[in-house]
Amino acid sequence: MKRVLARSILVVVGLLVMVGPAAAGGWATVRLDEAPAAVVASEPWQFGFLVKQHDRTPTNDVEPVVRAVHMATGEVLTVEGEQTGEVGHFSAVVTFPMAGDWKWEIAPNPFGPTSMETLTVLPPAAEERSEPARMDRTATVTLGALQVSFTLDIELIAADAAPTGQRAETVEIVITDSGYTPSRLEILPGTEVVWSNQSAMAHDVGSDNLGFRDSGLLDAGDEFRQRFTTAGTFHYTCGPHPFMTGTIVVVE
Repeated sequence: MKRVLARSILVVVGLLVMVGPAAAGGWATVRLDEAPAAVVASEPWQFGFLVKQHDRTPTNDVEPVVRAVHMATGEVLTVEGEQTGEVGHFSAVVTFPMAGDWKWEIAPNPFGPTSMETLTVLPPAAEERSEPARMDRTATVTLGALQVSFTLDIELIAADAAPTGQRAETVEIVITDSGYTPSRLEILPGTEVVWSNQSAMAHDVGSDNLGFRDSGLLDAGDEFRQRFTTAGTFHYTCGPHPFMTGTIVVVE
């Protein structure tokens, strides 16, 4: 009987080791001290963050790594965090080599990463900025016996809108303690997806797909919105709870 019990204990311990800290009940969140202000390319940006196990207890028993990916080029940047100040508090210094949109996350190893809201890095002040595309339209009107020619100088700005001729829709995905509902969604281009966190715990929505903008940590009651304009398949997950996964398929 003792031998059977001992073997059972060994099996349970082995399973816990294989599934890892997140699935075995261990998870952590990362919260920034403050939201990023103006982050400029080629200039060091220092920021602090707090790591809490189960989003409640600050812990130093982690090795935080900051990972950022440039959405246009795929260039990857990694920086290690250092423990500073109170228990669970860390800081890091990141220098982004180029301007543009960067997906980024902080992984408090051995726990899963917390995705941060996609960051737009500004170009250096000395860098020349190209003028936005413009459209000149010349027209002539008649005012009584007088003809007047004038030119409209219109700045062209890209808008986050549905394609012309297609009705824009909004679809909701509910976040619960057990996952995303629905976990798989097929939509048309131009559809806006809203993730609504109705769980008592914090979650995020992040993806390795460079066409997907990450949410950052969502507390209970928070929402995250994203419009999908191009066809493709987008897999996403919750960093602190990696068993929570979802898929969005944008079909023509």
